[in-house]
Amino acid sequence: MLDYKKSPGGVCTLHTSSAVASTEDGHVSGPAMRTGTDVAAPARCKQVRCGYQPGTLDCVPRQRYCLTGASRIVWGGLHGHKDCLAAFGTPSGKATTECPDGGIGSRGVADTSWGVGKALCMSWDSSLVTSNFINCDNTANLCTKAASGHGHEMSKRAGVFVMKRMACADGTCKVYKAGKCFDVGEDVSSSTKLDRISAANIKTQNKVFATKVLEGLNSGLSMTCDDRDAILAAGIIKIT
Repeated sequence: MLDYKKSPGGVCTLHTSSAVASTEDGHVSGPAMRTGTDVAAPARCKQVRCGYQPGTLDCVPRQRYCLTGASRIVWGGLHGHKDCLAAFGTPSGKATTECPDGGIGSRGVADTSWGVGKALCMSWDSSLVTSNFINCDNTANLCTKAASGHGHEMSKRAGVFVMKRMACADGTCKVYKAGKCFDVGEDVSSSTKLDRISAANIKTQNKVFATKVLEGLNSGLSMTCDDRDAILAAGIIKIT
């Protein structure tokens, strides 16, 4: 039986047991984690957060290469594994860098442009994600898009985290998408309207917003948006 302890940002992978979810110890296994058969499954990673259905795309995170919230690109080197683990190591104590699919979590986004079976973990408050990141593998059949920050007309304290992945084969493309609206409880953007914020300030303010959201997620805060911001965020997520 394969069990992985459920924790904020923790990862559940495919299971072989017939066990069910346990509310006592937080483990999830067996039927609770069936391989996805929905239309988005080919673009969703097998590696998912606990409670979410795995896809069929293998996205094994690189252990010595990552993009941290300090806007630092960790590219191997003597301390590569240690630096990536510090940013993306699982809270459950598993000594590995992970950025699972499944809703929006604090562990960041898996960039699959490395090709099938490989992924680069990127923090939501990294320089690329706060600048609206898009990247594809060398066949242009596997692409990832991720963005975090303020949405046009949203309140100054609100914004969105959103990611989208496209996997194409035999002329057919499948899409997996996840997104969520967050209200950090204090003004971060200098204006509700993006056209009134300079490009440089948008990037800076997006990073501040994303960092505050991650702090809130790691502290267990809900950061629920009001109805108006939630509607605007839903539109952004749909069109992404």
